[in-house]
Amino acid sequence: MLSFSQKAELDETIIEKIIERMLYFMKDVSPLVRAQAAVALQRLQDPDNINEDPVSKAYLHHMESDPATKV
Repeated sequence: MLSFSQKAELDETIIEKIIERMLYFMKDVSPLVRAQAAVALQRLQDPDNINEDPVSKAYLHHMESDPATKV
């Protein structure tokens, strides 16, 4: 697997598509799929805008209500 540095940058359009798809997978019936989507999203959240950021909102939702501890 190709590894990127912590300072790697992607085009905004690509980031938006990745976020959209991973948020879709955060709703999957399989807890393993949801967990992998959460891992994929970890570097794409906006910590400065936690109340409006869809990634942060998804994390908060799953931390509060996901029945699978792996997620």
